[in-house]
Amino acid sequence: MTGDRRLTYEEIGPIPRPQLERDLASGDPDTVCRAVVSAALFEEDWSWVEGWCMRLARDPRPQVRGCAATSLGHLARIHGVLHLEDVLPLLEELVADAAVGGRAEDALADIRRFVKPGTA
Repeated sequence: MTGDRRLTYEEIGPIPRPQLERDLASGDPDTVCRAVVSAALFEEDWSWVEGWCMRLARDPRPQVRGCAATSLGHLARIHGVLHLEDVLPLLEELVADAAVGGRAEDALADIRRFVKPGTA
């Protein structure tokens, strides 16, 4: 079938911090997405990753905004802490974004489940 685009699973592993910094600033949406998800899953400095997610959530490309929202959910699940006063309003804005609203809702659900207010 022509034009058939199938989703494929790509396992994401840890990326060393210097490479993460290059990849996150690369401008290539696939590279940026892979990097932000890897950072959320493996980087110990959750606040550094949160900062990148906040910037990337305002990217003009829906793919990048969606990866940023998903990564915020990963941070909530793994670390149990976020700067809620910054993250929640941003995700609430993204809920209204037709391209990534579902991913923002999923991240908000993870935050409600895993982050206790006042922990950042």
